[in-house]
Parts: sequence; C-alpha cells; structure tokens
Amino acid sequence: MDARRTVRWVAIPLCCLSLLALALPGHAAESKYWNVATGNWDIGSNWSPNGAPGSDDTVYVRNGGTATIRTSHPAVWSTLYVGHSGGDSGGVTQTGSDSSGGNLYVGYGAQGTYTLSGGTLDVSSGVHLGYGASGEGKLTQSGGTLEATDLWIGKLSGAAGTYSLSGGTCDLAGLLYVAGAGTTGYMGISGSATCAVGSDLLVALSGGTGELELKSSTCTLEVAGGARLLRGEKHTHGLG
Repeated sequence: MDARRTVRWVAIPLCCLSLLALALPGHAAESKYWNVATGNWDIGSNWSPNGAPGSDDTVYVRNGGTATIRTSHPAVWSTLYVGHSGGDSGGVTQTGSDSSGGNLYVGYGAQGTYTLSGGTLDVSSGVHLGYGASGEGKLTQSGGTLEATDLWIGKLSGAAGTYSLSGGTCDLAGLLYVAGAGTTGYMGISGSATCAVGSDLLVALSGGTGELELKSSTCTLEVAGGARLLRGEKHTHGLG
C-alpha cells in the first residue's frame, strides 16, 4: 500500500482575497470617558474603557477633570465633548503635537474649556463653543494653529461662548459665527494673532448678543473677498 501523501494546491482568486481582507476585524468605534482629575491624554488608564481614544471614537471629558495633549503624543477622535450635560464640566489643555477629529463641542449643555498653546487643533467639520441651554464654552489660544471648517461661538438658545486669541493662527475654511438667536458670544483678537475666514463673518444675528474685538494694531482678521456681515454689538479697532 502506498503510504505517500498527496498535497493539493487550491488557487484562490484575488477578488476573494480582497473580500477576506475586508472581513478582518478592525477598531470598532467606542465611547471613551476621561476618568481622572488631571493627566495626559495618551495614557490608556486615564480612560474608560481602558485605552487612549481612536479616530472613530466619541470622546467625553465631562467629569470635572482636565486632559493634557502633550508634545509628540497626538490625539485623535471622531467627536469630542469637553463638558457635557450628561455629566459635568471638563477641560482640555493642548501644549503641542496634533489633535484632530470631526466635531468639537466645548461646553455642550455644561461648562467646558479648551486651552491651546502649541501644536495644531485640526477639526474637519465644526468647532462649537457653548452649545444649547446652559452650555458655556471657552477656547483660549496663545499659540499653535486652529484649523476648522466653521467656528460657532454660542449656538442654540441659552448658550454662551468665548474665544480669546492672543497668539498663533486661526484658519477657517468656512464661516465665523459669533452669537445667534438667544445666545451670547465674544471673540477677542490681540497680540500678533491672525484669523483668516474663508466664508462669511456673522456677528449677533437674530437678536443674539455678540461682540468681536480687535484689541491691538498688530493682530489680523482676514475675511475672504473682503465680505463682512457685522451686526449688533462689536468693536472694529484695527480693521482697515
């Protein structure tokens, strides 16, 4: 009896290999919650469930604590809530590296603060400072770069937002909106800071209380095509 084994090779079409690759599990989107008073964003044990957020995750800093994004340790997220009505206040401090995601809410029905002194804050969609009733959001930028499509300072009735830009650059591809109906918004630009707006500049629309203040002769505000829609309360010092 021949005890030799026969080995058969089966050819698998490339298209099937592609389908197999697509079926392999990847990173599933999660909700991530900051769980300490202060600490670094990139430390996995500072989050529940354990592990630093991924680019598909919805992230909440809403326990009264503050997360720090430090140099050489980038942060990614899909949607980031800094302060949320489902919890408490929250804060994020970015001293370097990159922080990037789709939508950023600072003060979503609660108090929230974001401090940017270095690196790039890259938001592919919108930045919302103060969102909805009891939402109080504040962005303080002394350096680095903010890149976003739209920036809303006070959105939906009962919200209040503040953006203090004293250094670095704000680069918006879309509109800059400072207060709408039932909201309060303030933006102050000082030092040698620069803000470029790719679309419209809207201040205090529909009965909102809004103020845009250029506080030094060395700061710059540029609006695409020179078109400006300024209504309500505003300061225009330094606008040429």
